[in-house]
Amino acid sequence: MGYGHYALYYIRTLDKKEIDFLVTREHRPVMAVEVKSGDMHLANSLKNRAKWFPDSPTLGIQVVDKTGVLQKLPENTWIMSMGRFLSLLD
Repeated sequence: MGYGHYALYYIRTLDKKEIDFLVTREHRPVMAVEVKSGDMHLANSLKNRAKWFPDSPTLGIQVVDKTGVLQKLPENTWIMSMGRFLSLLD
């Protein structure tokens, strides 16, 4: 559609730290997504994503299995319900 070259990755380090979904555009990270069943505490992988991608600021989203959740955190990070997140992808 002319929006660029996008890709979707799962990332895991040798010490088993992971990011569930990483979206890249033109081979540069743009969005990191962690999926949690209901944990409202921000995942360490999202807190520390700037260390993983120091040259590319990324949007960080933690998706939770609770309805009506939308919480903005510092450094372009959000916690939101699964339904809200999926509606943004439409």
